[in-house]
Amino acid sequence: MNDAEYTALVQSAHEGRVLIGVDRIFARRLYTDIATSAIDTATGETPYSEKFVIWFAFVASPIAMCVGVVAAVFGFRWWALLVVPAALLWWMLNRSMSVRAGSSMWFPSLILIAAVSLHVMKFLSNPWMSGFIVIFAFAL
Repeated sequence: MNDAEYTALVQSAHEGRVLIGVDRIFARRLYTDIATSAIDTATGETPYSEKFVIWFAFVASPIAMCVGVVAAVFGFRWWALLVVPAALLWWMLNRSMSVRAGSSMWFPSLILIAAVSLHVMKFLSNPWMSGFIVIFAFAL
């Protein structure tokens, strides 16, 4: 691409005629697989905070599911035998669907807002149940 083509592309993007984006899988791999020093060498920028957010989400989600399983056992007692496998299945399906084109964060965000609202308003009598729901929504 020469300078004139680049200028035309930038102008089209500013006017809203062209949408420029990065594939989610490529973006995640950029922050998880490539060293910060290599990114700094190639671009002149060091994305420490971006890498931290990606790694935090990458590590926190499975940890939250493990903590959520414990909360589910305390909250649902024997019903946890049904709740935990269903939650794990939903979690795995959500993780596999989130890398596909067209997926968005609005539904998991809505679930998290509803779960936190249920927990704060003490809608459920058992705080372990609502705690599980909040932890599970966070893990999504």
